[in-house]
Amino acid sequence: MYPVSYLISELRKPLKDEIADNLVNQLARRSGAADLSTLALDEREPLSLRMAIARALVILYGNGKGDRSSLRLLAEMAKSSHAGVRTAVADALSAVQTDEAIALLHGLKRDDHPSVKRAAYEALEEEASPF
Repeated sequence: MYPVSYLISELRKPLKDEIADNLVNQLARRSGAADLSTLALDEREPLSLRMAIARALVILYGNGKGDRSSLRLLAEMAKSSHAGVRTAVADALSAVQTDEAIALLHGLKRDDHPSVKRAAYEALEEEASPF
């Protein structure tokens, strides 16, 4: 998985939006973490950080800098106890058109939380079932 320092350097280059800035700032404050998965899967970390990591993983994957470990980490994040993280994963996966991403989204359609379901349906460009 990516060292935190690598992700910080990569995100400083192309991204100028608020989520990326927030992620870079939070990662810089936590640069003692060994790698990104440590932060992404730690339920004690701020929700905003974990949501931004989901988006950053997809951006890196889409820019050709990511690998299958990005999707594996997103799959682990999709098991989070926090619906906000699971929703962020579904939103982020809307940009990835691989069989693995689509399978993850189909799994998130069965989530108990309405916002997660809705995000998964929207990512798959399907009409959401009534909640």
